[in-house]
Amino acid sequence: MQTETRFTFMANNVVNKYLWLVTAFHRYGRITLKELSDKWQSNESLSDGKPLARQTFNNLRKKVEEIFDIIISCDGFNRYYIEDTEDIKQTGVRNWLLNTIALKNTLTENQNLKDRIILEDSPSKEPYLISLIQAMQDSLQVEITYQSFFKDTENTFIIEPYLLKNFKKRWYIVANSFYTDKIMIYSLDRIKSINVLKSHFDYPQDFSATEYFAGCYGIIAESTIPIQTVRIKVYNNQDKYFISLPLHETQKIVEQTEDYTVFEYYLRPTYDFLQELFSFNEDIEVLSPDTLRKEIKQKIRRMWQTYK
Repeated sequence: MQTETRFTFMANNVVNKYLWLVTAFHRYGRITLKELSDKWQSNESLSDGKPLARQTFNNLRKKVEEIFDIIISCDGFNRYYIEDTEDIKQTGVRNWLLNTIALKNTLTENQNLKDRIILEDSPSKEPYLISLIQAMQDSLQVEITYQSFFKDTENTFIIEPYLLKNFKKRWYIVANSFYTDKIMIYSLDRIKSINVLKSHFDYPQDFSATEYFAGCYGIIAESTIPIQTVRIKVYNNQDKYFISLPLHETQKIVEQTEDYTVFEYYLRPTYDFLQELFSFNEDIEVLSPDTLRKEIKQKIRRMWQTYK
């Protein structure tokens, strides 16, 4: 048991060194090895008070590239930096990963502030996420025990994991399901257990994650709902929230006055999109299409009957 604990500690310590290096460049930008070594040496939990040797730095640098696909290069002034930072910002996974690493490492370094930094819990289960990523990497089938919110019992079946998507703090796996014999979307927080099998599957070459969620707002990929132009009018200065955090990548302003702003989208107005619109209550009005406007009216009538 002592050997196992010691091994786990050593493994975690090595990973922490990778995370520290990525965070340092994310925070300071271009930096010389001497400047990096000074910051390294001040972190005694990693350095034991010793400077960062060039060979150690090169080994860490190589591992960071292998694990995170983040390349650390040197310019003509002997300053090191992360390559393609603009590309990373535009690449969802690497951008999310880099920001997550930076935040996690910063919080670790500032434990004295732990009672003054409040984070929201995510219901998704990280061990399942890691297992599914590995299964996707190796094209391995996965046996899951799953219980939907709409069923009283759980079922165990095999899936072929195609892609993962994060939406509103929940992780979802899109997979070919042997249970339904079609592609399904499963929420990780409703998985009871998971077992990565040794049996391989062939990832379909004609499957595209981007195309699968084309025009979707969130996690509902309902192809029977056509992609269409949606316009909403936003009142009471709520437009600032829409501008700072767009509802969808297609969002654009088509009219703006002192009293309201009209936003336009090109998407599938699925149930999760409607739920998002309702969260703004009387501060928004759906202008078009007319079918969506009528659907909103019907929902409001039913809500009025409930509260009446």
